[in-house]
Amino acid sequence: MNKPRQPSEDFLAAIGRLTISWAEIEFGIDLILFVAYHELGGNEIEKEKPWAMERKIKLLRKCFSNLPGLASAREVGLAILDEVKSTSETRQDIIHGITIEQFDASDKTTMIRLLRGSTPNAHKRFSIDTTQILTSAVAASKLAGRAMALGNLLLEVRSEPLNQTSSELPG
Repeated sequence: MNKPRQPSEDFLAAIGRLTISWAEIEFGIDLILFVAYHELGGNEIEKEKPWAMERKIKLLRKCFSNLPGLASAREVGLAILDEVKSTSETRQDIIHGITIEQFDASDKTTMIRLLRGSTPNAHKRFSIDTTQILTSAVAASKLAGRAMALGNLLLEVRSEPLNQTSSELPG
């Protein structure tokens, strides 16, 4: 396989921005998980605190649905988790994909990502450009802000049930 033309600096910078935005999303989710798991009884729902994002989302869904201390944040919390789940595939593609073809006349790039599972050589091939990555990065940054705001709010109130109205919650 021939080595493809190197992606532009703008393309690489867009991936960097996406990466930082997703680190912030994960930090926000970890703040929420910290309070739910250690302060509000999430450790009674699942004995081992998860590390993988998919398992964090699964546990946090159970926490928002079952823990009284999270009742008033349920709608906002579940909406954040839904958005994280629905946008994580794009993140996986870009962060774990490699460039296999870049068209000279545009910034459009073909990438490939190996897929986890039992099928040998399972992969996903997709095309993307700098603008699409930046759009994803901006959306991820906004999502990170909401996740961190909810995590910070939960840290402030800790084990006291939330008494704020839903309009005071990030959303």
